[in-house]
Amino acid sequence: CAAQKGLAVIAVTDHNTMENVEAVASLARPHGIRVIPGIELDLAFQGKYWHLLLYGKNLQNEHLAPLLERIHLSNELSAHLVHQEMLRRDYHLPPFEVIKALRPTTHVADVAQALADKGYASDALSGFAIIDGMRLTYELDLPSNMVPMAEAIEVAHQEEFLAILAHPGRAVEGAMEIASEEELIGMIEIGLDGLEAYYPSHTQEQIASFLKVAREHKLFITCGSDSHGPNHRLPHSWPAGLCRRFLEHWEVKV
Repeated sequence: CAAQKGLAVIAVTDHNTMENVEAVASLARPHGIRVIPGIELDLAFQGKYWHLLLYGKNLQNEHLAPLLERIHLSNELSAHLVHQEMLRRDYHLPPFEVIKALRPTTHVADVAQALADKGYASDALSGFAIIDGMRLTYELDLPSNMVPMAEAIEVAHQEEFLAILAHPGRAVEGAMEIASEEELIGMIEIGLDGLEAYYPSHTQEQIASFLKVAREHKLFITCGSDSHGPNHRLPHSWPAGLCRRFLEHWEVKV
């Protein structure tokens, strides 16, 4: 799909795992596509839930592994709390231990899939919509159990990774909010390196606002598609010049 779209450079940033980076790189290599290794982390900042992208040449290292373990544990706790609440609201779901046994790590997404499997939703995305519609992220105060963004950025900088805020203009009702300028400044103060200013759902006004903040604070600007699998969004192509400095950081000629 990436080759058909004429993409020359892609980044692989799955949620809280790097296990697919090398496999994608192997598939991309024969097509002349450069792969920038990355990961997308579930984190908390100022009592809210955010996604942080880390990009680096050596993501398999002694500093990142313990951080990922903590994130996996916090995600499992969040999933357990959401599962308990769904049971309390008379949703008939499998026992949490059954859901937990399906994958190496457990996430609220697995509860969303369980809702679909039981016929409450057409698919996992619709299951998420049920959970988000109940505002359980904040009703259950899930961010209080999550790893703080500051700790992830500190680990990133120990390994010379770049820490980029994912889709700052994307809102998911009941779960994620659009980043305010004050929140962005707060993240910059703890070491944020850049913003994913270009994103399919961002408006032109949002993009202009994020570019203004990025330029004022000398941040990296990136472009993303949020494509996480065959049943998810398809890869979105962006002109390389939009994120020239980021690409040049990885020695990609633009």
